[in-house]
Amino acid sequence: MKIFDWTILSLPLFEERHRLLAAQLETWLEQQQHLPKEFAHISASERGRQYLRILGEAGWLAYAVGEAGSNARPDMRSICLIREAFAYFDDLLDFAFSIQGLATAPIAWYGSEAQRASVLPDCRSGARIGTLALSEPECASNLAAAGLKAEKSEQGYVLNGSKTWTSNGTIADYHCVLARTGEGPGAMGLSFLLVPSSSSGLSSEPIELLAPRAFSSLHFEQCALPGDALIGQAGMGFVYAMEILDFYRVTVGSAAIGFCRRACDAAVDLSKKRVVAGGSRLIETQMTM
Repeated sequence: MKIFDWTILSLPLFEERHRLLAAQLETWLEQQQHLPKEFAHISASERGRQYLRILGEAGWLAYAVGEAGSNARPDMRSICLIREAFAYFDDLLDFAFSIQGLATAPIAWYGSEAQRASVLPDCRSGARIGTLALSEPECASNLAAAGLKAEKSEQGYVLNGSKTWTSNGTIADYHCVLARTGEGPGAMGLSFLLVPSSSSGLSSEPIELLAPRAFSSLHFEQCALPGDALIGQAGMGFVYAMEILDFYRVTVGSAAIGFCRRACDAAVDLSKKRVVAGGSRLIETQMTM
């Protein structure tokens, strides 16, 4: 399967390891062409689960999900190449890969050794699914205005409020939740908390979309968490979120390139097959050529 423009890959921006990665991606995806048809009969949520399992078994999740014992950031150029290839192949494959990376970043980059050891191995294998729960019904894209309350208790924290547009929210095993712990005003009072999906007081409400995905709203009602649910430092949640989003926003452009390449190839293929008035093929007409 030809996906990449190798004249671009030959530029000094990329190292030999990136060119090797691109070749491996094309070869592997060529072998997976049966997957979209094989999974066509199951829901998008279940397809997401299956794709994560496959990505974990093939080792691709290791590029996005950090190792226990290390807070090293992923290689951005590798993530960009993977997202371009997966988006070309199947947008849900790219979705599964990228959301797993986003969902593990707070733990891998800022979490304690115990949190990393507890969560990351199963996330790298695809056996465990997470979310990055940021958005809320009232704060739109202004994360500094997030209002989900995390009040301190004798045991740790008690959450009350809601999140929405949470990717993988209906199938997740845990959530990295940005909540207001109150260390300061605005952005200075936010922290990340690790919330198991089985937590008492937490419910998930599916969001129906034209392109089905496992999106949901999360509702917290007296949801009690232990003190070790805090990820990193209290009051640093906004800073953490911005670093994570800044990193992955770059890779969104690579996924868009993958979508565009696939659309272009599909359009060219159709124009070669479609017969128009006069018996010629669409690609032979003046406006197409």
